[in-house]
Amino acid sequence: MRLSELEKQEYADWARQVLADGHLARHEFRRVGLLPQRVLHDRDVSKIGVEVADIEISDYLLRHGYRSSKEVRGASLCIEDLAYLPDRLEAAKWFFDPKHGNVIAFFDINDQVMVGKAVVHFKYMRKGKGHNAVITTGIVRRANIQDGGKRHL
Repeated sequence: MRLSELEKQEYADWARQVLADGHLARHEFRRVGLLPQRVLHDRDVSKIGVEVADIEISDYLLRHGYRSSKEVRGASLCIEDLAYLPDRLEAAKWFFDPKHGNVIAFFDINDQVMVGKAVVHFKYMRKGKGHNAVITTGIVRRANIQDGGKRHL
């Protein structure tokens, strides 16, 4: 399953607005992607009780991943990678993080040493209901992908 091209474009337009100077986050959520079937049916993910493939992100969480303190230390994705996050998630390699009970999508960012990442937390509470939400994004060294016992899905 994939988002439609229209959904991707609407997300990209929204993300650029959210990341523009002066945007006031209102915890407005948008669908940014879908968990691959292999992730949904993984033994550890199944134990958590994940029931839907939809992945969401809020304007607040999107801006959190792009904050200046992350940018200064070179740990922030660029605006274009964040605007095209649905495409990045579709092409990602997915890992289960047993320490935190979530999954991490790692994707290419045209860098030999670094990769982009998006951390998806299951059961992120919103309006009394758990959602699959990207809680942070960033850049990490390729060599560190499997640190902490992460398991490729």
